[in-house]
Amino acid sequence: MDHLIKSELERRLKKKRAEVTGLEEKIKQSQDDIEDWKDEISTAQITINELQSLYNLIPSANVNGSQPAFRQNSDGWLVHRLLLKAGQPLYIDEILVQLDREITSDSRASLAGQLGGYVRKGQVFTRPEPNTFGLREWEVNGQKKEPLPLSLADESDERAGAEQTSSAA
Repeated sequence: MDHLIKSELERRLKKKRAEVTGLEEKIKQSQDDIEDWKDEISTAQITINELQSLYNLIPSANVNGSQPAFRQNSDGWLVHRLLLKAGQPLYIDEILVQLDREITSDSRASLAGQLGGYVRKGQVFTRPEPNTFGLREWEVNGQKKEPLPLSLADESDERAGAEQTSSAA
């Protein structure tokens, strides 16, 4: 009788050991699958980042699908030229000072609101920090690129303005 009980227990032990071994193999296979899936996620994330960079380079279209054309001496036109000359993003107070405008909460809110509209549409201006505005053309794949040198037309405009100032004095 003891022999019968012993052989039944050995059979059950062997069966349970085989079951444990099978589960351990499933765990190993699942861990391999998890590593494969993590690699796939990593590759997909790299592709997403590259596509997002390309997407960010394309300006958002307005109603007629083009970038806004500023009227000469409009706030947008003045700020665009000011930022081109500065070659770096400027804080709203510095922009107002450069435009010879009084710094009040209303003037700050008004100009920041105008520029912010362009930022939200992905046109012309960027907002790299709160109340700081730069130019979208400076951004390439999230990196600031060096601004282009001023054209000869800009230099002749500056010389003509200086000559008018000196002749008026």
